Amino acid sequence: MEGSGSNRPTSEREPGWEPDRRNPNLQRYWDGSDWTAARRWVSNQWVDESLLPPRTASMLENAGSTVQASASGTAKRERQTVTVTAGFGGLFICGVLLILGSVTPWVTVSFVNQSTSVQGTDITISHAFLVNGWFTLPIGILLLLLTFLGVTSGERVIRWTLLLLSLAGAAVAVYALVRILQAIAQSSAPTFDGVPIKLPVQPSASVGWGLIVLLIGAVGAVVCALSEVKPT
Repeated sequence: MEGSGSNRPTSEREPGWEPDRRNPNLQRYWDGSDWTAARRWVSNQWVDESLLPPRTASMLENAGSTVQASASGTAKRERQTVTVTAGFGGLFICGVLLILGSVTPWVTVSFVNQSTSVQGTDITISHAFLVNGWFTLPIGILLLLLTFLGVTSGERVIRWTLLLLSLAGAAVAVYALVRILQAIAQSSAPTFDGVPIKLPVQPSASVGWGLIVLLIGAVGAVVCALSEVKPT
């Protein structure tokens, strides 16, 4: 037909936009049986939809709504994958505290004017108290790795694993603190065969700051992990 750049017979044409013979920057709409008065730029930046048949205009409107809804859903999913909640942020900080507390002093002993500290990773710690920083150090590292995975994936199994790791770290930290406090209490009143020994100068022992940091990180990790485990 006149005004169209297509050489196909009109009986074989499906409804759609066809190039305009007079103006190559325009397209005309073929409704399957006749040319309509609708025009649009080839760049799709302008369409006079008021001239389209009602059925065709409705189809275009529905298609646009579908594309917009799809784009909106995709944007929401993208926002979810990069959202860092307070719980995950706290877990990251607690993981750092667990690592720091594992390699710093757990016990400080002072005698006269001298003092010495025993690190959590010192093998003598495990000989005296059965646990040491090598138990909590991998827990802190795993917390950092799983926190990153939890932020990017949002899988529930990762959230539950974070909670179990946090509980394990808290159990070790509490047990170590109790054992060290018991040892400190015994060292402050030494005995021999049940008889107290009086020394001119008594050594003093105290809980190292590293164990306090470890305990704060472990308990904080449990609280943050619980906030991320939501009921189904």
